[in-house]
Amino acid sequence: MLAGVKKLFIQPAIVTSVVVTIILVGVQRLRLLEYFELKVFDQMMQRRADLPPDPRLLIVGFTEQDIQELKQITPTDEVLDRLLGKLESNQP
Repeated sequence: MLAGVKKLFIQPAIVTSVVVTIILVGVQRLRLLEYFELKVFDQMMQRRADLPPDPRLLIVGFTEQDIQELKQITPTDEVLDRLLGKLESNQP
């Protein structure tokens, strides 16, 4: 039986695949290529075409004009409650 196992591991294709697998797992575990992977991913994201805005998203802003109208820097709980009520009525 041991002779059969020796023959199995002497096969060049099997030995090569085992060695390559061990090297790849080692590189992955040690995170040796993580920096380069992230750099390439960043470049891919920067070069992709601009996506249209998602129609499911709504951005609600608090502008300088709002501050002047309310005469305060942050909205009160009452103002936020009215705002959320208006948004909720449109079934966001």
